[in-house]
Amino acid sequence: MIGGGAAPGGASDLVVQRWQEVQAQHGRELDLGGDLIISFSVYIADSAEQAIEESRLWAEERVKMFGPLGFVRGLSDEQVAAINSNDPAQLLTADLPTIDQDVASGGFFAGPADFVTEKLLEVQDRYPGLEEVNIGITGMGMPESATLEQMHRFAEGVMPHFNGS
Repeated sequence: MIGGGAAPGGASDLVVQRWQEVQAQHGRELDLGGDLIISFSVYIADSAEQAIEESRLWAEERVKMFGPLGFVRGLSDEQVAAINSNDPAQLLTADLPTIDQDVASGGFFAGPADFVTEKLLEVQDRYPGLEEVNIGITGMGMPESATLEQMHRFAEGVMPHFNGS
């Protein structure tokens, strides 16, 4: 399993290609993406702007939680130190990655269900051997009601486009 949402730009084509090469070296010929699961972060709302704004707080908390663990690529030592300081003043001046940047880089799918479906179809086309994805729809501190709403939106608006395929 690799992180498509945890990495800027989404899943790394190079990592997927190298996986395929290593499998071939061991006698396993796989289509690109075969025997992998790629994880994506998703937030569904009526518009991209609404999805970004509603998920902003949870996305910022994700950076604060996972940044020091090395799961937010590109953080400097100074940014990690600011996160670990628990000093709000340091956090405000640390220039931490934002949800806007994550969405722009392709690491987070935010918008209507049709947009999320389109993005996942692009992934499917890019990696023809990919049979499973992991969808992260919860954020740090996200209330249960918001989590359940996101699960409902995903189940009704996205999953029907993939059932049976």
